[in-house]
Amino acid sequence: MRPQTNLGLRRSFNQFNRDFFGGKLTIKTIRFGNIPDAAGLYDPNTEEIVINRCLKTWPRFTSMVLLHEMVHRKHHMSRVPMGHGKRFLKDMKWLVAHGAADRLL
Repeated sequence: MRPQTNLGLRRSFNQFNRDFFGGKLTIKTIRFGNIPDAAGLYDPNTEEIVINRCLKTWPRFTSMVLLHEMVHRKHHMSRVPMGHGKRFLKDMKWLVAHGAADRLL
């Protein structure tokens, strides 16, 4: 399998944004990078999503991590407290109910 690229991440972000977030999310940078002890992260200071470069050959898992980080971005834009609380879980369940998980199978 060919490793995924930063351009591929951007394309996935754009597609998920259209399909599940009404095209409302913005992001300055999205890329693969070296992240110790995490699959991905959203940095609210730089408005950047970074996916662990170890996932470059795992496209389905990368998509799951990307959607997770996109929910963090949505909450930051809406001034919802960061973290994995009830609102975060509600949004993740909404994504599953609206077919996001189907794309990962």
